[in-house]
Amino acid sequence: HSTWALSLFINIHLRILRFTGTNRFEDYIDILSILGSEISPEVLDSIPLASGRNFRPPFYLEAIKFILSLEKLTSKHWRKFDSLEINSNQPSGQVNWNKYISKEYKVEARLKFPTRKNILSEYHSEYSNLKYVFQLCLNELLSSNTPQKVKSSMRVRLKVLEERLSIHIPIRTKKIKISSSDSPIVRECKIQANKILNFEIHDSTAWRVDFSDVFEKFVQHIFKVAAREIGGKLHTNFRLYSNSPKYYTWEQRQLEPDAIFQKQRELVFIDAKYKSNMYNKYRESELLKEDHRRDLHQILAYSSFSDTASKYGFLCYPSDRIESKRTEYGNRINGTLNTIWVFGGKLHTNFRLYSNSPKYYTWEQRQLEPDAIFQKQRELVFIDAKYKSNMYNKYRESELLKEDHRRDLHQILAYSSFSDTASKYGFLCYPSDRIESKRTEYGNRINGTLNTIWVFGIPLKKDIITEMKQLLIKELNRIEFENIGVR
Repeated sequence: HSTWALSLFINIHLRILRFTGTNRFEDYIDILSILGSEISPEVLDSIPLASGRNFRPPFYLEAIKFILSLEKLTSKHWRKFDSLEINSNQPSGQVNWNKYISKEYKVEARLKFPTRKNILSEYHSEYSNLKYVFQLCLNELLSSNTPQKVKSSMRVRLKVLEERLSIHIPIRTKKIKISSSDSPIVRECKIQANKILNFEIHDSTAWRVDFSDVFEKFVQHIFKVAAREIGGKLHTNFRLYSNSPKYYTWEQRQLEPDAIFQKQRELVFIDAKYKSNMYNKYRESELLKEDHRRDLHQILAYSSFSDTASKYGFLCYPSDRIESKRTEYGNRINGTLNTIWVFGGKLHTNFRLYSNSPKYYTWEQRQLEPDAIFQKQRELVFIDAKYKSNMYNKYRESELLKEDHRRDLHQILAYSSFSDTASKYGFLCYPSDRIESKRTEYGNRINGTLNTIWVFGIPLKKDIITEMKQLLIKELNRIEFENIGVR
């Protein structure tokens, strides 16, 4: 299986190589052009820019999107019924008799009947409106506001469109009406045209482009192109579902990797992080270490939804040059191996999951250490104890609690990825004022992999040990019973 993983890895290198020029701004423009409609500047009308028009959002980005949508439209036959009045030789259809009577006294006009006809034609007013918008975009893209690199790449497209639209006369408009009968291609073009027409409304208001979103979409684009070349399928923002009879307010209802590359049974999980790790590879920082530990838990959590013994993940960070590093994380209990590229029963206490890499950045995890692992035959149950107040705030609306539990969930799922069975198990234990437990299943619809996580509330009291022991025995027997048919 390492052959196709290596092919994907090499292909990603070649793809990124195209976007590592010396002029970073032009690279960003290239990237935004490639991503097209996936990225749009966010506009907030309520906050005017103090700088007025000096820092308006780049008009040419929206212009490029319109040109691309218009290119699709002009490649099809877009006809509409136009109501025209023509002189007919016979009184058929909707005749304007008042007009006819006013000229009927002339002998030469007696056989000319002014009749209204509905004619199906490409020469309609909406096409003329789009021609007007095209001219606005043409002027912008050929102006000094547009970077030379973008201008050069669009020149041929603009020339072809000019020829296609030469038969239409531009009609000025403030808004193009979108009707329910419009086809998807026409609708897309009209929506983008209205963005161009409304641009003057927004050009002095607050705007931004979320570059973490740009980086995520860029990584997805590179993997998508690479997947097409080596075979396989890329699932972007695929949601891993959960199933539970009830949810606490801070629980995760679903998990969403940035991308999953699939080829036959093998899955590679991809996560893009817009962080400065690769610019601080050898800097001693506890904050960097803790932050990367969370990233590692997250990508390992996703990889736990692979049903193969060897699992793969890509952690992608921005960098000033192309680089990659492969690290293997292994479990000596069952030989399970997790390979992460940074592009980037018997109870085992304090058992350490080792890692193997020719070099380490200062913020990398050399090993992972679950609080405990319960083993019975092939099944492993990973156990993590958290001294946190979650069980005392089960139904409190708090973003801090949600984010904190998200990290705990990533951690226990990361540990469970070192199980070589299709069904994986983890116990998250929190202090509580009474004994309680809740089971949630997280599933991957691509391959049917299931991760079952129990959240236990455990009081810090000596007299609950017997009752807690019985509850654990019950749940562990349940796991064993569920896997009898699988062995």
